[in-house]
Amino acid sequence: MIRQQALNAILIVTLLLVTMTTACALAGNATSISESESNEPRVTISSPTANQTFAEGEPVGVVSTAVDAEGIVRVELWADGQLVHTSANPQGPQANAPYLANQSWTPDKPGHHVLEVRAYNPANVVGKSEQVYIEVMAPQATDTPTPPEQQMAAKPTPTAPPPTNTPMPESLPETAEPTPTAPPPTNTPMPESPPETAAPCSNASQFIADVTIPDGTILQPGEQFDKVWRVKNSGTCPWTSGYRFVFVEGESFNGSTSVSLSGEVPPGAEFEFQLTLTAPTTPGQHLGAWELYDPQGVPFGNRYWVTIEVEVPWVVVREGSVALYVNNYFDLYRGSITNPGDGHIAALSSDGVFLDLQAINGSIFGMPTDKRVPDVNECRNRAEGNYTADRATGEADWTDNYICVKLNNNAISRVYIRRSTSTAKLNLVEKFIEIEYRTWKQK
Repeated sequence: MIRQQALNAILIVTLLLVTMTTACALAGNATSISESESNEPRVTISSPTANQTFAEGEPVGVVSTAVDAEGIVRVELWADGQLVHTSANPQGPQANAPYLANQSWTPDKPGHHVLEVRAYNPANVVGKSEQVYIEVMAPQATDTPTPPEQQMAAKPTPTAPPPTNTPMPESLPETAEPTPTAPPPTNTPMPESPPETAAPCSNASQFIADVTIPDGTILQPGEQFDKVWRVKNSGTCPWTSGYRFVFVEGESFNGSTSVSLSGEVPPGAEFEFQLTLTAPTTPGQHLGAWELYDPQGVPFGNRYWVTIEVEVPWVVVREGSVALYVNNYFDLYRGSITNPGDGHIAALSSDGVFLDLQAINGSIFGMPTDKRVPDVNECRNRAEGNYTADRATGEADWTDNYICVKLNNNAISRVYIRRSTSTAKLNLVEKFIEIEYRTWKQK
């Protein structure tokens, strides 16, 4: 009896230990799963909405927003389980910065369709949006009117009654019988054909091209610009001045929110529509959408988007002039002569005779400007061209000219070679290069 009680106690303790171990393991897995899910990018679809209806062959614009603690690298649009569009983040991944993607897919058959957006962070971890179901309708067939001659029922041809046996009268004296005359013809009116009813026309539009300001164009804060789209009338209705281009989503960029078409656009013709807009003053990505409306106020066709990047403005941080002698190293950002490991340009001699101005420590010289004074934007473009020449003297197009320099800290400088004694008959230590400089950086 005592032995049986001991065995029962051991069994109960063992069961308790197994239960506690299993619970801890499940808790650990739950924590791991939760942490894994929290590391995935978060994606939401703002357009289209659930159960929205589209016509077969009509492009479906999909607008989504993705965000991740490490930034978003790319966004993929999936339709019915198939990858149909990929958008790379033009700015690269930015921690916790929302990335707004505008993508498109054209359904080729009617019925129910499923849309999903997937976003990837730099670690290639994918986050998926909730699935959005849309309905695609087939084009409606028009009834063909029945010809009038087929609408008239055939009338039966009257038949003569059968002959009857009529008793002959007694013979009478023969008299001359009058000659029968035919009745005059009568005009029988023909039935009128029903008037033909024209089939109603349909509205549709097709995006052809961004004539100006393609998606991702970089603009300065407050900069005015003209956005031009080329659009095709892909329906059967002619567009008249009763049709309007209407702002529907995002930012209007201080532009007109409703503009009537200036002339008629027949079916199949292309039309360029222009809006004068102004970039916001806030740096970052900005988007806005316009849509065509018919005279009854019904929208149709694609949405036409403006997608721009407003850049942080550039400001002058240093400017001045200096004469550089042999082995002088100069910091264009601080405006001072420095040691060999810190400068951006230097007056050096590779042959012991001539004195050269060279870019050092990762800085890059841009092309000379043909004696024109460049602004910061022109210097940025020239310095990004990776002009490989290091030598700024001894070449006729460098002396008394402007050179653009991209510094190793991404600042931009403009250097004017005012005077040089590089080729003069002087001792090397007496030779110098006199420059004027201006340096910009972003706020």
